[in-house]
Amino acid sequence: MKIGLSAFLAALSLASPAFAHAHLDSASPAEGAVLTSPPEEILLAFTENLELALSAVTLRDAAGEALEIPAPAHDQGDPRSLRVALPDLAPGVYRVEWSVTSVDTHGSQGEFSFTLK
Repeated sequence: MKIGLSAFLAALSLASPAFAHAHLDSASPAEGAVLTSPPEEILLAFTENLELALSAVTLRDAAGEALEIPAPAHDQGDPRSLRVALPDLAPGVYRVEWSVTSVDTHGSQGEFSFTLK
């Protein structure tokens, strides 16, 4: 019986990376960035491949109003990334909200802010 339990636990430990959530690995603009010129895009990199159709990015201004931005796309075909082109932004504080679903169907979400002077 011990061998069966050991084999089960070993198999479970090998399978666990397949059930991971996509976590934000990097962002441009970076969290808390203070920019002197408006960014042309938001680029988000994640730790897992993403289902593009089940992923979203919202950009909010200082008043909390969502700005009109296009749907995200993968950056240069990289399934772990999201790229969103931005309109001309006025100085202020902006909040980026993201919600993604990885290819293993696990969802995650988060947000961060940056400031344009």
